[in-house]
Amino acid sequence: MQRPIAFSIGLSVLLAGAAFSQTITATTSATTAGRISGSATFGIASGMPIPSVAGAPYSGEQTQEQVQTLFDGTHITRSMGSMKQYRDSQGRTRTERAMFMAPDAPESPIIVEINDPVAGFRYTLDTQNKVTHRMAAPAAGALPRGFAVGGGSGGGTGANAAQTAGVLGALLTSKPPLPGANGATSPNQPVRPQMASENLGTQVIEGVLVEGHRQTTTFPVGSQGNDRPIVVTSEQWMSPDLKIMIVNKTSDPRSGEHTTKMINLNRSEPDPALFQPPPDYTMTDETGPFTIQFSR
Repeated sequence: MQRPIAFSIGLSVLLAGAAFSQTITATTSATTAGRISGSATFGIASGMPIPSVAGAPYSGEQTQEQVQTLFDGTHITRSMGSMKQYRDSQGRTRTERAMFMAPDAPESPIIVEINDPVAGFRYTLDTQNKVTHRMAAPAAGALPRGFAVGGGSGGGTGANAAQTAGVLGALLTSKPPLPGANGATSPNQPVRPQMASENLGTQVIEGVLVEGHRQTTTFPVGSQGNDRPIVVTSEQWMSPDLKIMIVNKTSDPRSGEHTTKMINLNRSEPDPALFQPPPDYTMTDETGPFTIQFSR
């Protein structure tokens, strides 16, 4: 008798230079006979379009890693997967990643996503069934002065992106406690986290000049049932020339250290064929969420 083993994961992926963010929900199952099947549903997430970046071509690989330290000092290191990234001088982008990007995730097909702001389309390539899912991309505005776009899922694709988004979201929505009549904090007011930021200057990483910034969030005693302050740090190193994040490291004593970094960075012009759907793929126009299925 074959007993299925189910595995599911929800991913929110924000791609560098993409015209919009895309939410992906994927599930898979395996049997004792060794067969694996699964599916991924792609949907358009709401939010402000991300402007494309022209005149700054590159290619590289974004990796994600989580290190957790146990009470006895044991370190557990988990790879959260990697994603290849490409961008040409016209601002077109391409990413290649496994359908499942998580620790202990089963082997899955490679999903390729191409964003072409010149043609006004976004393509998701089903590499197993050789199908191109084409969607019209919202027009991206000009890049605001001083604005930097993070490289990948960062964020978004994995524990590091989720951790950073959770911390930043809590900080942005929190408000300082209101003082009482004598200027002191009311005892009924919730204890709010304290935030501090600092510039880390510049250095060269992966052959490019990067600018560093560190944000420190301190959760005071009692704010989360804690008897000691909880200190969370988030360190980012951005390339002002490429407008991508080269290193993003978040350290949280509750979950460990999450690191996203760009490796094997190459600033030469990628092959133009990388930004075109393969001619032997079947083209399907999509106007809403769609699902890619696989089996092996």
